[in-house]
Amino acid sequence: MTIDLSYFDRWVIAPYAICLFGSVLIGLVYIAVRIKRSGIKTEYIMYILFLELISILICGNFLASVMQQKTPREAGFTSLGGAVGMLLGVWLNNVIFKEKRTEITETCITALPLIYSIAKLGCLFGGCCGGLPYTGPFAVRYLRNGQIVQADSIPVQLIETVVFLLLFFLFFRCKNKIGAAQMIILCSVAKFLTDFLRDVHKDAVISQNQVGCVVVIVAAAFICVRKRHRRVA
Repeated sequence: MTIDLSYFDRWVIAPYAICLFGSVLIGLVYIAVRIKRSGIKTEYIMYILFLELISILICGNFLASVMQQKTPREAGFTSLGGAVGMLLGVWLNNVIFKEKRTEITETCITALPLIYSIAKLGCLFGGCCGGLPYTGPFAVRYLRNGQIVQADSIPVQLIETVVFLLLFFLFFRCKNKIGAAQMIILCSVAKFLTDFLRDVHKDAVISQNQVGCVVVIVAAAFICVRKRHRRVA
């Protein structure tokens, strides 16, 4: 698969931005539809969505700034930060709307892999977050003005899209069987494993993204154990 980046250079809005904001919009629409069925008032839903959006954008940009050691204006956005922002928004909304915190938590976390899977298409067409060198089936190559800017590599962005879309369907079908903390662990493990396919691992055994995933896994596992002890008690 060959992708000519010079074609997208002529677009008024870059495909990365389209997929990024489109994924967030689709995720928020999903959240709105699902929690509306739980009986939450429309005006409350608007507050919930607004808080989630702000949290996603601020945390996504802030974490990118920290990881890249750049100013927020230069750093752009990181998906891991966006996921942390979603969880922060869930926590804040739970504080405000305590009577509906179960519905809010499960719906928002179910939407996480959906948002991430769509956003990764932007990385695929934008040429970022590339994979390790690979010349087999489905290898992706990037060109710009006829020149190779990235040789054949693993289409890790497309792999992540498929993996996380499958996780979304799994969570949607089994939402009454899989707890919110367990969903977070599954997403973090999937992110941790697929990250090994990225070209950053040519120079590093463990990436910054994977360190972040481990932190999230430990925190979510602690929540699972705590809830289990409460049930036993």
